[in-house]
Amino acid sequence: MKNMILLIILAFLYGPSVQAQITRGNQPGELYIPSNWYYQGGQNNFDAIFYSNNNGELLEIKYIYNVGSGEMSIGKLVSDATDGVIYNNVNSLWISDDYADNWTFIEDVGIDKRYTSGCCEGEIYKYCKNPTSILYRSVNFGQVFEEVNFGVFGFPEVGTQEGELYILTGSTWPTFNIDLLFSTNFGSDFDTIEIDTTIAGYYLSGNFPVISRGSGNGEIYLVSWHLPSNYHIYYSNNYGESFELKYISEECNFYFENFYFTAGREAGTFYVVKQIPWYDGINTELYIYYSSDTAQSFSEYYHLLDENFPVNINEKKIISSNTILNTFPNPFRNETKIIISSEVYSKEAYIYINDFWGKTIKIISIINDGNIVWDGTDSRGKKVNGGIYFYSLIVNKIIISTNKLVFIN
Repeated sequence: MKNMILLIILAFLYGPSVQAQITRGNQPGELYIPSNWYYQGGQNNFDAIFYSNNNGELLEIKYIYNVGSGEMSIGKLVSDATDGVIYNNVNSLWISDDYADNWTFIEDVGIDKRYTSGCCEGEIYKYCKNPTSILYRSVNFGQVFEEVNFGVFGFPEVGTQEGELYILTGSTWPTFNIDLLFSTNFGSDFDTIEIDTTIAGYYLSGNFPVISRGSGNGEIYLVSWHLPSNYHIYYSNNYGESFELKYISEECNFYFENFYFTAGREAGTFYVVKQIPWYDGINTELYIYYSSDTAQSFSEYYHLLDENFPVNINEKKIISSNTILNTFPNPFRNETKIIISSEVYSKEAYIYINDFWGKTIKIISIINDGNIVWDGTDSRGKKVNGGIYFYSLIVNKIIISTNKLVFIN
């Protein structure tokens, strides 16, 4: 009972310091998650950006924010169509070109500015609600924005083809309703698609419906909220003209649980992230639900975000700074040597070989050897197909470094 009272006090006094929005990366399996990390009172309150390249099964800490430190805080993340380029929309807009490790200021955000990106390299849209509803577009990573529309209202999301843009719009009073706006000319003009009220659901405890484009032409997901406290996931492959119900959640606890949604880069992939900040007064629980069948069924990955997750952060920095991960030759035909220049050789150090879609095809243990040879075979000894693969150094269950290699078969 005391723990329950403490949680309620924390929720009302502090509230989650991250106004989060998760985002897929530009490659299959990539996921960026802004989250509360752990809280120990006073200045010991930490948020972080967590990264995964295998659909949330393993997480890596990319950026740490000590709340109140004056450094860049963490807000809503959006990925560009360029590998490693991520935007952070908080009180100002920031950009990273190294997978969220380091950040550069772009512009002040102000009140009610929303961003979307990910269709074309360097293209990012900005919607400004106040003082007037204006839609802007940039083609140079947000360095210069040009106005493309005036008077539209809602939450933007890019499509899968150049020029495509969605906006989810609607009202919460006197009745709740939503519509989907769709443009094929970079937001200059929109067609309006009315969403049936049985699909639209309700505006529950601050949770408004969200949209996320899929990976194929015309694919769009709609997540809406329904009584008593469930979310429904709908799927469309005709630009929102019709939706099919794919999933109904269990009842949610709005007092302690935060929910975030995004489709992935690979066909059929969809993610649900449930976050319980400071569930015990200190630490955060993070659940990642991954679907590969258009949100019909999910695999669950659980992470306890405590002070030592995934290893002591100072230890991680030391290992990372002393590690050089490389391959030679690359591209290769017969075999390639994976070279590791760090004292990480132990029973807890491994090389993970993942295919382009994020699936682990082989795990190689590292024991007293900094030179690992991969002959292009999977865990069963069968030659894999030619193409792009990713190899990661994982120590004590933490991703230290990831690189790309090309196998020619």
